[in-house]
Amino acid sequence: MGMPPDPEREEALTLLPSIRYGRVAMSKHALPFVTVARHIVDGESVLIRIHRGFEYHSALDGNVVAFEAGNVESGAPEVWSVQFVGQARLIVPSEEQLGCFGPLTERADGQRFDPAYLRIDPEFVTVHRLSGVPGPPGRSRHGPGDTRGPDDSFAPDDTRPPRVPPQHTRSSEAPSGQASGQASRQASGRAPVQPSGEPSSRTSRQASGQSQNADRTAS
Repeated sequence: MGMPPDPEREEALTLLPSIRYGRVAMSKHALPFVTVARHIVDGESVLIRIHRGFEYHSALDGNVVAFEAGNVESGAPEVWSVQFVGQARLIVPSEEQLGCFGPLTERADGQRFDPAYLRIDPEFVTVHRLSGVPGPPGRSRHGPGDTRGPDDSFAPDDTRPPRVPPQHTRSSEAPSGQASGQASRQASGRAPVQPSGEPSSRTSRQASGQSQNADRTAS
């Protein structure tokens, strides 16, 4: 007589293939340990692949273990986690099962990855779900805390001063061209030219007096 249908178990076996890695845990020398395991679903069982070099496979073989996997690191607003216990047995996977596992990991703790495979028949299966989970921490481009507006201009709380358009810049200093012209005229002794192009009245009177003195001397 078969076991009665277990909706939670069926849900767990449906969710697990959507992710690749979980964690298997048990005790070794009276101390608990956890290791990462690649898993696939094979019928009503879960097959796992771990690194033989850790020698965890010998502690798992023939013992009751706990297994957990979920999408808790996906950033999705709907988070789920599958947990179950069951007896683990070392197996030699078929070619089809190896194809489902996919390529081997290259290295584990710097050593060449040496795979060991175990089968777990899940019991006491539990599926937990969390809804409305916040996304990973970080600020969006225009979200709270972003100091730039849609046009990438600086907001008032930016530490750098805003750029002033050239047409709004005012200065009390004379342009460099005008200053150099005045210096040239002073060096040559020529009278400054007014905007109208005529000499100043004082300079005109001085020039007229010099001309009259020259006429009297000549006569």
